[in-house]
Amino acid sequence: MPKLHLTKVAFGCRTIEALEKRVPARARDGELRVATRFRPKRADELIGGSLHWIVKHRIIACQQILRFDARNDGRIDIVCSAELERL
Repeated sequence: MPKLHLTKVAFGCRTIEALEKRVPARARDGELRVATRFRPKRADELIGGSLHWIVKHRIIACQQILRFDARNDGRIDIVCSAELERL
């Protein structure tokens, strides 16, 4: 079955270089957690897919989605690989 993918705006990043600095700074144990308000309806199909980052209306990089974790504040963490791949 083909994997699904997500897109997310890299808020506050004006360049790919800024995103490349942000990812390792926020990563822990080879994983990056990205908070979102709701669990995607097709979350199981997204695991193994990619989170594509958007900067200036262009998809510039992606990371593999590993899983989704619930947070204490009611939000959801998209847990991704800390490895950022330029597109």
